[in-house]
Amino acid sequence: MRVTFALLLVSALAPAQGIGIITTVAGSGRAGYNGDNIPALQAMFDLAVGDEVVTEQIHITLDAEGNIYIPDQINNRVRKVSAATGIITTVAGSGEHAYGGNGVPALEAALDFPNSVAFDPAGNMYISDQHNNRVRRVDREGVIRTFAGSGAHDFGGNGGPATLAALDFPGGLAFDAAGNLYISDAHNNQVRRVTPAGRITAFAGNTDHAFGGDDGPAVLAALDFPAGLAFDARGNLYIADQHNDRIRRVTPGGIISTFAGNGARGFGGDRGPATNAMLDYPSDVAVDSAGNVYIADMRNNRVRRVAPDGIITTVVGSGEHGYSGDGGPPLSAALDYPSGLAFDRQGALYLSDHHNNRIRKVVFNPPVLVPAPAMLTFASTAGGTEPAAQTVTLTNPGGSALSFTAAADQAWLSVSPAAGTLAPGASVVLTARAAIAVLSAGEYTGQIMIRSPEAANSPQRVSVTLAVRPVTAQPPSFVQAGVVHAASFIAGPIAPGQLISIFGTNLGPSQGLGLDLDPLTGRIATRRGGVVVLFNDIPGPLFFVRQGQINVQTPYELAGQNTARVMVRYLETGSAAVTVPLAPAAPGIFAVTQGRGQAAALNEDSSVNSASNPAARGSVVQIFLTGQGATSPPAVTGELPQGVFPAPVLPVTVTIGGRTAQTLFAGLAPGLAGLMQINAVVPADTTPGDAVALTVSLGSGSSQPGVTLAVRP
Repeated sequence: MRVTFALLLVSALAPAQGIGIITTVAGSGRAGYNGDNIPALQAMFDLAVGDEVVTEQIHITLDAEGNIYIPDQINNRVRKVSAATGIITTVAGSGEHAYGGNGVPALEAALDFPNSVAFDPAGNMYISDQHNNRVRRVDREGVIRTFAGSGAHDFGGNGGPATLAALDFPGGLAFDAAGNLYISDAHNNQVRRVTPAGRITAFAGNTDHAFGGDDGPAVLAALDFPAGLAFDARGNLYIADQHNDRIRRVTPGGIISTFAGNGARGFGGDRGPATNAMLDYPSDVAVDSAGNVYIADMRNNRVRRVAPDGIITTVVGSGEHGYSGDGGPPLSAALDYPSGLAFDRQGALYLSDHHNNRIRKVVFNPPVLVPAPAMLTFASTAGGTEPAAQTVTLTNPGGSALSFTAAADQAWLSVSPAAGTLAPGASVVLTARAAIAVLSAGEYTGQIMIRSPEAANSPQRVSVTLAVRPVTAQPPSFVQAGVVHAASFIAGPIAPGQLISIFGTNLGPSQGLGLDLDPLTGRIATRRGGVVVLFNDIPGPLFFVRQGQINVQTPYELAGQNTARVMVRYLETGSAAVTVPLAPAAPGIFAVTQGRGQAAALNEDSSVNSASNPAARGSVVQIFLTGQGATSPPAVTGELPQGVFPAPVLPVTVTIGGRTAQTLFAGLAPGLAGLMQINAVVPADTTPGDAVALTVSLGSGSSQPGVTLAVRP
């Protein structure tokens, strides 16, 4: 049985080293509400998009267990993302746009534009119910009550009970070590403090809509739309003085000063004193365990960090207004109005990417496990001596220490040491041994599992193959006719970057093995189960290996050459070299059956094209093929394209039913090495049918005949 290439490959890219990694942990990016008890990445939020002069963006928080709490503003709910499961639920708010439900379960209460969430030392949750001009408290039993604010859209009540005070657009919340709650009363231009006993007073801001008062008492200073709040370990309170484009700091003694921002709106000043830097509507602040202060520089689409020495740098965001960069370094990511900031206990930063309706996570220089090599192959002869021990070097290139355990999953496989610790930048050598005394001839597979509670990429696996050969073993063997196009199954010229299949005998283990990723490069591994395929001595990435078949990518490095000497090595034996002609391109379309009939194509709505689900004339279809040849920018052999999708250098022509189709996109498919995707418009005058001829040309090369597309009027 032939094994064809899958159109979808699973990507498990290793985290970027040294500079951190950004990912999305909640939010599909679509505005709305689609329910709870689903993975957080599928959830819809509806965060306010409006005039930031009067509308404040959200402030998120985490509890002691690492669960994320998100004020879902227009949905009038507070949502929770479980750290253990990644499932999202609602913990407060019925969804009704109103005020109500005092003294009832929080899920039955009505909220109006919740903006911020914070927890007191006892674990009670507090919510800025912004348009209700109140702060609500949800106790550990889930019962909600008003903690501050009478509901009046006004100012007043300092020195009295917080529930009788008038608030105007309460926003950011923070607790000090004594359990006092601090509230950014945004439209009143004041930060107010509520004691655990419920008495409210002014803490910073004289209610003037202005800037002033530095180096004096905070209560006499002028603020302009205070937003996010955060305390450091010394008890200093940091205030995002948003409309003044500054971060203000209030000491435990009540003296206020400017901590960051020169008051000029814009972007500038990185790698210099924070007080000389330009900010643009900073919306929130957070402090890490080392005392660095992080600023959500909202309209600059960046997160800035101020070190203890007062120097400011950008640590997240390229400044581009958009959404991109997941899985890569934080400085390359595009954000769209980052607002709330919060840290977990491991030092990871969470930020609300407000206009993207997503929550992003940034791990700075995380401890990671990097085993090398990621695969071991042992070989011996039945009744012979045990194979020599092999080693795996385990490295932690991250910025903090980790502990690890290592264990084998087969009785014949062992590894030592079984546990240890790794300091930042340190390595340890693991020794693996295979015992063959009780094993008969055959192929055996196992793995070494390496785990670390601190590592961002735990667990890591080292695949192990053991070949116990009979007394005599035959080398791999194949002929030129056995080297075929992976899509068309036709022998002939192959192209750089193309996916091919090799058929023969003794090519690999009797049990088939799929692709694996090299943990150091994130690319598809070129050695699997003891098999290596060489093209002019260049190894090709392996998608599948088995005794009678290998699926492999032709290296892009062969561009410009006329022939390739192909050799297969399996364990300690090698095939004779087989010379195969090379072409600049050798396009072949993937079909549902091997190289003929219905194309493996998708309709405009991403449903599978078929006679029962044809594409409409004038609609877009997605066609998948291989044999594209050289690309621009140059593609990397075995790499899973992310973000940039190289296009073939040769011109592309798509013909549907004998008519030239408009090509909207032609490039490598996202996350799929060696696979090309073409998005083409079905010509409006195509004759409809269940089997309309489909052809793709790249330069002078054309795809195989007999591939069809289903088209309806």
